[in-house]
Amino acid sequence: MKYLLEVAQQSRRADKEYPLQMVHVPAILAGVAEYFELTSEEMLALTRDRVSLNALVRQGARDVSAFITRELTGMPYEVIAEQLGRKDTSIVRQAIKYVKGKIDTDPKYAAAIQELMEQILSAAPHYRHTPQAG
Repeated sequence: MKYLLEVAQQSRRADKEYPLQMVHVPAILAGVAEYFELTSEEMLALTRDRVSLNALVRQGARDVSAFITRELTGMPYEVIAEQLGRKDTSIVRQAIKYVKGKIDTDPKYAAAIQELMEQILSAAPHYRHTPQAG
């Protein structure tokens, strides 16, 4: 739970820097986690278990989260890495590249990603950027 609070605080900072984003990062993480039948904490957990099916599902969910965050917010890789609790932007770049490649080669995967993005957008509160006085 503490980790999710840190993500929420980082997201508020990102919201100030990227006020035109379409949806908040915690909403993206929650939507992807739900789609993969995980909690946000499970999805973002840093574990060394790379063999189990659950580990593969978590990795796939993190990759999709990075891709959707980039698509819906336009945030730079560094900020996405921070939002996902990662120190290295190369992981985020690799994840986004992987998902794009799968979308280009697998129509069912592309449809699933599109459906997930639409679910996230329909569930997330949209907001408009209004210039701050001062």
